Amino acid sequence: MLSSVLEKLRKPGNTYLTNSQANKDDIVILIMGPTGAGKSTFVNNILHENTPRGNRAAVSDSFQLCTADVAQYFVTIPERLAKKYRTGHRQLIIVDTPGFGDPNVRDSDILHSIATCLASSCHAGTRVGGVIYVYPIYPDRMTGDDRSNLKALQQKCGETALSKVVLATTRWNICPPEAGDKRESEIRSAFVRDTIVPSEDEVVLVRLEDKRSSAWDVIEKILREWSRPPSPNPLDETGTTSQPFNIDRFEWKKCDDVCMSRREASATDLVVVVMGSVGHGKSTYINNVLQSLGRPGAAEVSDSFISGTTKVAHYIAQSPFNSPVLPKDRRLVLVDTPGFGHTELSEVEIARRIAVWLSSLYGELGMKLCGIVYIHSIGQGRITPGDLSAFEVFRRLCGMQAFVGVYLATTKWDLCTEEVGQRREKELKAQLRSGMADGQSHPLGAAMVRLKNTPQSALELVETIVVPPREMVLLIQKQIVDMRMPFEKTDAGRFPKPVNGLFAKWRGLYL
Repeated sequence: MLSSVLEKLRKPGNTYLTNSQANKDDIVILIMGPTGAGKSTFVNNILHENTPRGNRAAVSDSFQLCTADVAQYFVTIPERLAKKYRTGHRQLIIVDTPGFGDPNVRDSDILHSIATCLASSCHAGTRVGGVIYVYPIYPDRMTGDDRSNLKALQQKCGETALSKVVLATTRWNICPPEAGDKRESEIRSAFVRDTIVPSEDEVVLVRLEDKRSSAWDVIEKILREWSRPPSPNPLDETGTTSQPFNIDRFEWKKCDDVCMSRREASATDLVVVVMGSVGHGKSTYINNVLQSLGRPGAAEVSDSFISGTTKVAHYIAQSPFNSPVLPKDRRLVLVDTPGFGHTELSEVEIARRIAVWLSSLYGELGMKLCGIVYIHSIGQGRITPGDLSAFEVFRRLCGMQAFVGVYLATTKWDLCTEEVGQRREKELKAQLRSGMADGQSHPLGAAMVRLKNTPQSALELVETIVVPPREMVLLIQKQIVDMRMPFEKTDAGRFPKPVNGLFAKWRGLYL
């Protein structure tokens, strides 16, 4: 649909935004206003001071039009603002436009160029974060053409395309003090009348000076609005909302949390998440799989008393040969997670970090899991209260419906005899049936496998998971992405919770 719209709008000489130029998450800011208002000066103040003159916006004091066509400038967000508004890896795309009211260019042609640029922006996957309308506070007055041009642009681009507007007034250095306040009030009212903004409360009015700090103050107004958490939307009959998901907008997401980027991901990736308690062999298993696929030693393994993995990490492997396990046109993504029972992280913090990665995968990339491997050492002896806590958090992350894609892989069989191992295996299966589902039966027991510390055994488990490939959505993904629940309100976020039976007694004694 967007492609057909863009083709209808295209004219020779128009500026377009392509997928190769922009990332899907980039923030487009549209700069508009009458000719000579100071739009290009504003853009140059946004650009880095070391930007070559040839790459800056053209500025002139003459009567001739400077900006003859739509121009785009890619700007890195300063670290201070990136952290404050959680913009992540996104960049700004500043779109400078020809000024309205020029005798040599029809306003209708300018509007067409802007609409074409916005359509190409949508086609490239980016979206408009806001509009900055630059207007001189003195000596001119806002005309009906200024308002009608905004209304016409709205009609071309849709009702919500220009929903966030900052009105930046310039030329305060030549405006008499007694006239400034009165003109500001008049401009605000005139801007609302017959334009895209429903009320004066929706207009952000700022005074723009010809300096870099003032220009970035205006940009910050846009970023502040952009970074606001999505307002609760009425859920449809499926219990979900259609509003685009952005993990960076949630306060519980931290700046150093790890997610898979769009540049790394492929829609055909086979994603397998590995979880379990610390020291049971998660990273070792991942390294064995990667070694069998020609990428040895990627995951960090620790043999110290201090837990090793503290952040979620993903490893991408491409099979060097065409096999049923991993065809050449598909990649395997193995996700290593911090172990439960960590020396530095609580169970809830571990669940939160895992939830960030999983929610971003499902909500932003539109990808689903192929399977989950839960690693448990059969050689450690009895099941501890810490193990039971880990099982419970794991159940809360997955939800019972997703357990059909869970594989419990027991490791370290060399630390016990076969007879002892078989007995512990049965006890583990029985404990999981009673503890993880409050006494309810679930299919996890059928997916228990013995895992040797060899690349061959690790690859065999991968084959069991991905052949045939399945798609699964975990409870934590549904709650955060589909239902827009904050992490602390999810099942995993509300751990610990009283549980009946022996598990409850152990939790009361040890936790």
